[in-house]
Amino acid sequence: CTYEVFERALKKIKIDTGVGMDRWSAYTLRKAHKAERVGYWHDLTRCIATHRFPHAFTNWNCMLAMKPGEDPRDFARRRDLWLMPHGQKLTMRLLQTEYDRAAEEVVPGGQAGFTCMRGAPEQMLMMRIHKEHCMALRTPCLRGFVDWATMFMSIIRQVSFEVEKRSGVKPEVIDVVRVLYGQTKGRFETEWGMTDGVLIAEGVGQGCVAAPVRSKLVIGIVQRAISAFSRGYKFTGASGGTPSLIYADDGALLASSLADLQMM
Repeated sequence: CTYEVFERALKKIKIDTGVGMDRWSAYTLRKAHKAERVGYWHDLTRCIATHRFPHAFTNWNCMLAMKPGEDPRDFARRRDLWLMPHGQKLTMRLLQTEYDRAAEEVVPGGQAGFTCMRGAPEQMLMMRIHKEHCMALRTPCLRGFVDWATMFMSIIRQVSFEVEKRSGVKPEVIDVVRVLYGQTKGRFETEWGMTDGVLIAEGVGQGCVAAPVRSKLVIGIVQRAISAFSRGYKFTGASGGTPSLIYADDGALLASSLADLQMM
Protein backbone atom coordinates (compact mmCIF):
# COMPACT_ATOMS: atom_id res chain seq x y z
CA CYS A 1 0.00 0.00 0.00
CA THR A 2 2.75 2.43 -0.94
CA TYR A 3 2.15 6.05 -1.86
CA GLU A 4 3.37 5.35 -5.40
CA VAL A 5 0.61 2.76 -5.86
CA PHE A 6 -1.88 5.24 -4.40
CA GLU A 7 -0.85 7.91 -6.90
CA ARG A 8 -1.26 5.48 -9.81
CA ALA A 9 -4.69 4.54 -8.51
CA LEU A 10 -5.71 8.18 -8.17
CA LYS A 11 -4.71 8.89 -11.76
CA LYS A 12 -7.26 6.32 -12.94
CA ILE A 13 -10.09 8.47 -11.54
CA LYS A 14 -11.50 10.61 -14.36
CA ILE A 15 -13.60 13.75 -14.11
CA ASP A 16 -16.66 11.79 -15.31
CA THR A 17 -16.14 8.68 -13.14
CA GLY A 18 -19.49 7.90 -11.47
CA VAL A 19 -19.59 8.55 -7.74
CA GLY A 20 -20.99 6.40 -4.94
CA MET A 21 -23.61 7.12 -2.30
CA ASP A 22 -21.34 9.61 -0.52
CA ARG A 23 -21.25 11.69 -3.74
CA TRP A 24 -17.52 12.36 -3.32
CA SER A 25 -15.32 12.39 -6.40
CA ALA A 26 -11.68 11.47 -5.91
CA TYR A 27 -10.95 13.63 -8.97
CA THR A 28 -10.98 16.61 -6.60
CA LEU A 29 -8.25 14.88 -4.56
CA ARG A 30 -6.32 14.16 -7.74
CA LYS A 31 -6.25 17.92 -8.46
CA ALA A 32 -5.46 18.86 -4.85
CA HIS A 33 -2.06 19.79 -3.43
CA LYS A 34 0.29 16.89 -2.70
CA ALA A 35 0.01 17.48 1.05
CA GLU A 36 -3.74 16.73 0.89
CA ARG A 37 -3.12 13.60 -1.19
CA VAL A 38 -0.48 12.33 1.24
CA GLY A 39 -2.81 13.01 4.16
CA TYR A 40 -5.65 11.05 2.56
CA TRP A 41 -3.27 8.18 1.77
CA HIS A 42 -2.16 8.08 5.43
CA ASP A 43 -5.81 7.98 6.59
CA LEU A 44 -6.68 5.26 4.06
CA THR A 45 -3.75 3.05 5.03
CA ARG A 46 -4.74 3.52 8.69
CA CYS A 47 -8.25 2.26 7.82
CA ILE A 48 -6.71 -0.76 6.11
CA ALA A 49 -4.41 -1.50 9.05
CA THR A 50 -7.19 -1.22 11.65
CA HIS A 51 -9.91 -2.88 9.50
CA ARG A 52 -12.20 0.10 10.13
CA PHE A 53 -13.79 1.84 7.16
CA PRO A 54 -16.35 4.64 6.66
CA HIS A 55 -19.95 3.46 6.53
CA ALA A 56 -20.27 4.64 2.92
CA PHE A 57 -17.62 2.16 1.73
CA THR A 58 -20.03 -0.74 2.26
CA ASN A 59 -23.03 0.88 0.55
CA TRP A 60 -23.26 0.60 -3.23
CA ASN A 61 -25.64 2.20 -5.72
CA CYS A 62 -26.92 0.31 -8.75
CA MET A 63 -28.30 1.61 -12.03
CA LEU A 64 -30.34 -0.85 -14.09
CA ALA A 65 -29.40 0.11 -17.64
CA MET A 66 -31.48 -1.08 -20.57
CA LYS A 67 -29.80 -3.11 -23.28
CA PRO A 68 -30.41 -2.00 -26.89
CA GLY A 69 -33.65 -3.39 -28.29
CA GLU A 70 -34.82 -4.91 -25.00
CA ASP A 71 -38.28 -4.51 -23.46
CA PRO A 72 -37.99 -1.82 -20.74
CA ARG A 73 -40.56 -3.69 -18.63
CA ASP A 74 -38.32 -6.76 -18.32
CA PHE A 75 -36.00 -5.93 -15.41
CA ALA A 76 -34.32 -9.33 -15.70
CA ARG A 77 -32.81 -8.23 -19.02
CA ARG A 78 -31.30 -5.01 -17.69
CA ARG A 79 -27.58 -4.58 -17.05
CA ASP A 80 -26.69 -3.79 -13.46
CA LEU A 81 -24.09 -1.02 -13.22
CA TRP A 82 -22.75 -0.68 -9.69
CA LEU A 83 -21.28 2.61 -8.47
CA MET A 84 -18.76 2.25 -5.67
CA PRO A 85 -17.62 5.11 -3.42
CA HIS A 86 -14.30 6.41 -4.66
CA GLY A 87 -12.69 5.76 -1.30
CA GLN A 88 -13.56 2.09 -1.71
CA LYS A 89 -12.09 2.14 -5.22
CA LEU A 90 -8.81 3.57 -3.95
CA THR A 91 -8.70 1.02 -1.12
CA MET A 92 -9.14 -1.90 -3.51
CA ARG A 93 -6.58 -0.43 -5.92
CA LEU A 94 -4.04 -0.55 -3.11
CA LEU A 95 -4.90 -4.16 -2.33
CA GLN A 96 -5.16 -5.21 -5.98
CA THR A 97 -1.39 -5.34 -6.42
CA GLU A 98 -1.34 -8.45 -4.23
CA TYR A 99 -4.17 -10.06 -6.21
CA ASP A 100 -2.39 -9.27 -9.48
CA ARG A 101 0.76 -10.93 -8.19
CA ALA A 102 -1.11 -14.09 -7.18
CA ALA A 103 -3.07 -14.23 -10.45
CA GLU A 104 0.10 -13.96 -12.50
CA GLU A 105 1.48 -16.99 -10.69
CA VAL A 106 -1.55 -19.33 -10.63
CA VAL A 107 -4.10 -18.37 -13.31
CA PRO A 108 -3.72 -20.71 -16.34
CA GLY A 109 -2.41 -19.20 -19.56
CA GLY A 110 -5.70 -19.91 -21.32
CA GLN A 111 -7.20 -16.86 -19.58
CA ALA A 112 -6.56 -13.65 -21.53
CA GLY A 113 -9.02 -11.33 -19.82
CA PHE A 114 -7.98 -8.36 -17.67
CA THR A 115 -4.32 -9.15 -18.31
CA CYS A 116 -1.68 -6.68 -19.43
CA MET A 117 -0.83 -6.96 -23.16
CA ARG A 118 -3.50 -9.62 -23.70
CA GLY A 119 -7.16 -9.51 -24.68
CA ALA A 120 -10.06 -10.72 -26.82
CA PRO A 121 -8.24 -10.41 -30.20
CA GLU A 122 -5.71 -13.01 -29.00
CA GLN A 123 -8.46 -15.53 -28.31
CA MET A 124 -10.25 -14.72 -31.57
CA LEU A 125 -7.01 -15.46 -33.43
CA MET A 126 -6.63 -18.76 -31.56
CA MET A 127 -10.20 -19.72 -32.47
CA ARG A 128 -9.47 -19.02 -36.12
CA ILE A 129 -6.25 -21.01 -35.99
CA HIS A 130 -8.17 -23.91 -34.41
CA LYS A 131 -10.74 -23.85 -37.21
CA GLU A 132 -8.10 -23.67 -39.94
CA HIS A 133 -6.11 -26.48 -38.31
CA CYS A 134 -9.14 -28.75 -38.19
CA MET A 135 -9.92 -27.96 -41.83
CA ALA A 136 -6.34 -28.68 -42.93
CA LEU A 137 -6.30 -32.05 -41.14
CA ARG A 138 -9.92 -32.84 -42.13
CA THR A 139 -10.89 -33.49 -38.51
CA PRO A 140 -14.10 -32.46 -36.73
CA CYS A 141 -14.07 -28.94 -35.26
CA LEU A 142 -15.49 -29.63 -31.79
CA ARG A 143 -16.17 -26.68 -29.51
CA GLY A 144 -18.26 -25.82 -26.52
CA PHE A 145 -19.06 -22.28 -25.42
CA VAL A 146 -19.50 -21.05 -21.86
CA ASP A 147 -20.86 -17.75 -20.58
CA TRP A 148 -20.96 -17.36 -16.82
CA ALA A 149 -24.07 -15.20 -16.33
CA THR A 150 -23.88 -12.51 -13.61
CA MET A 151 -20.39 -13.80 -12.83
CA PHE A 152 -19.14 -11.07 -10.52
CA MET A 153 -22.29 -10.85 -8.39
CA SER A 154 -22.90 -14.59 -8.07
CA ILE A 155 -19.54 -15.85 -6.73
CA ILE A 156 -19.99 -17.32 -3.25
CA ARG A 157 -17.74 -15.25 -1.03
CA GLN A 158 -16.61 -18.07 1.20
CA VAL A 159 -15.54 -19.98 -1.90
CA SER A 160 -13.78 -16.90 -3.25
CA PHE A 161 -11.84 -16.34 -0.01
CA GLU A 162 -10.82 -20.02 0.11
CA VAL A 163 -9.64 -19.92 -3.52
CA GLU A 164 -7.65 -16.75 -2.80
CA LYS A 165 -6.06 -18.40 0.23
CA ARG A 166 -5.02 -21.45 -1.80
CA SER A 167 -3.80 -19.19 -4.61
CA GLY A 168 -1.26 -17.59 -2.29
CA VAL A 169 -2.92 -14.23 -1.63
CA LYS A 170 -1.58 -12.88 1.65
CA PRO A 171 -3.96 -13.66 4.56
CA GLU A 172 -3.85 -10.07 5.84
CA VAL A 173 -5.12 -8.82 2.47
CA ILE A 174 -7.96 -11.36 2.47
CA ASP A 175 -8.88 -10.29 6.01
CA VAL A 176 -9.21 -6.65 4.93
CA VAL A 177 -11.43 -7.56 1.97
CA ARG A 178 -13.51 -9.83 4.20
CA VAL A 179 -14.20 -6.89 6.52
CA LEU A 180 -14.85 -4.47 3.66
CA TYR A 181 -17.38 -6.87 2.12
CA GLY A 182 -18.84 -8.10 5.37
CA GLN A 183 -21.94 -5.90 5.56
CA THR A 184 -22.34 -4.56 2.04
CA LYS A 185 -25.73 -3.19 1.02
CA GLY A 186 -27.00 -2.12 -2.37
CA ARG A 187 -29.59 0.43 -3.45
CA PHE A 188 -31.27 0.39 -6.85
CA GLU A 189 -32.16 3.40 -8.96
CA THR A 190 -35.82 3.59 -9.98
CA GLU A 191 -38.12 6.16 -11.57
CA TRP A 192 -39.25 7.07 -8.06
CA GLY A 193 -35.80 7.39 -6.55
CA MET A 194 -33.44 4.99 -4.78
CA THR A 195 -34.70 1.89 -3.00
CA ASP A 196 -33.84 1.04 0.58
CA GLY A 197 -30.59 -0.81 1.16
CA VAL A 198 -30.63 -4.54 0.39
CA LEU A 199 -28.03 -6.88 1.90
CA ILE A 200 -25.55 -8.17 -0.67
CA ALA A 201 -24.42 -11.48 0.76
CA GLU A 202 -22.49 -12.85 -2.22
CA GLY A 203 -20.38 -11.68 -5.12
CA VAL A 204 -17.10 -9.83 -5.62
CA GLY A 205 -18.83 -6.60 -6.64
CA GLN A 206 -19.70 -5.79 -10.25
CA GLY A 207 -18.28 -2.28 -9.88
CA CYS A 208 -15.30 -3.16 -7.70
CA VAL A 209 -11.97 -2.48 -9.42
CA ALA A 210 -10.51 -5.74 -8.06
CA ALA A 211 -13.49 -7.89 -9.10
CA PRO A 212 -11.97 -8.93 -12.47
CA VAL A 213 -8.74 -10.32 -11.03
CA ARG A 214 -10.55 -11.95 -8.10
CA SER A 215 -12.98 -13.66 -10.48
CA LYS A 216 -10.04 -14.88 -12.58
CA LEU A 217 -8.74 -16.78 -9.57
CA VAL A 218 -12.10 -18.58 -9.21
CA ILE A 219 -12.40 -19.34 -12.95
CA GLY A 220 -8.83 -20.62 -12.81
CA ILE A 221 -10.06 -23.50 -10.65
CA VAL A 222 -12.55 -24.43 -13.39
CA GLN A 223 -9.81 -24.21 -16.03
CA ARG A 224 -7.54 -26.56 -14.09
CA ALA A 225 -10.40 -29.02 -13.57
CA ILE A 226 -11.10 -29.06 -17.32
CA SER A 227 -7.41 -29.66 -18.00
CA ALA A 228 -7.31 -32.51 -15.50
CA PHE A 229 -10.34 -34.38 -16.85
CA SER A 230 -10.00 -33.81 -20.59
CA ARG A 231 -7.31 -33.89 -23.28
CA GLY A 232 -8.28 -30.74 -25.13
CA TYR A 233 -7.37 -30.07 -28.75
CA LYS A 234 -3.80 -30.94 -29.68
CA PHE A 235 -2.23 -28.72 -32.31
CA THR A 236 0.48 -30.21 -34.49
CA GLY A 237 3.84 -29.93 -32.76
CA ALA A 238 2.34 -29.00 -29.39
CA SER A 239 3.48 -30.96 -26.34
CA GLY A 240 -0.04 -31.18 -24.96
CA GLY A 241 -3.66 -30.28 -25.60
CA THR A 242 -5.37 -26.87 -25.41
CA PRO A 243 -8.61 -27.49 -23.52
CA SER A 244 -9.93 -23.96 -23.00
CA LEU A 245 -9.66 -20.38 -24.22
CA ILE A 246 -11.10 -17.91 -21.72
CA TYR A 247 -11.65 -14.17 -21.94
CA ALA A 248 -12.93 -12.76 -18.64
CA ASP A 249 -16.12 -14.79 -17.98
CA ASP A 250 -16.60 -16.11 -21.53
CA GLY A 251 -14.99 -19.36 -22.58
CA ALA A 252 -14.50 -21.70 -25.51
CA LEU A 253 -13.75 -25.37 -24.88
CA LEU A 254 -11.69 -27.11 -27.57
CA ALA A 255 -11.92 -30.90 -27.83
CA SER A 256 -10.28 -33.59 -29.93
CA SER A 257 -13.25 -35.98 -29.70
CA LEU A 258 -16.95 -35.88 -28.90
CA ALA A 259 -16.34 -37.88 -25.73
CA ASP A 260 -13.72 -35.35 -24.67
CA LEU A 261 -16.15 -32.49 -25.26
CA GLN A 262 -18.84 -34.25 -23.23
CA MET A 263 -16.37 -34.77 -20.40
CA MET A 264 -15.74 -31.02 -20.34
